[in-house]
Amino acid sequence: MTNSLDKYYSFLESKIKLADSSGFEISQDDINPICKPHQKDVIQWCIAGGRRGAFLKFSLGKTVINLEIARLISKHTEMPSLMGLPLGARLEFFKDAHMLGLNVHYVKSHDEMMKLYLK
Repeated sequence: MTNSLDKYYSFLESKIKLADSSGFEISQDDINPICKPHQKDVIQWCIAGGRRGAFLKFSLGKTVINLEIARLISKHTEMPSLMGLPLGARLEFFKDAHMLGLNVHYVKSHDEMMKLYLK
């Protein structure tokens, strides 16, 4: 029984494909000091890997994490950042952005976005 289970686990492990890292390295010193230690770890991990999501439980600061990731990526690329979010989450993003010292804008159309981008 154990032998067939070992073979099955080997089979499953052979199917695992890890994505190549496409991010960049940052120091925890680059991260806003308001962020808590677990948030800094998640931010650093997401940015290092690129194409990673911060899927945390409630009340762990996902909004802060996502805003700080966007800030650091914008700083690295020297490009603005765009986030899509539910309308109901807008006030939470504004509150957390203010706490982080970020200037964010709510746009409802492509034209509004382009006006901000072209400033």
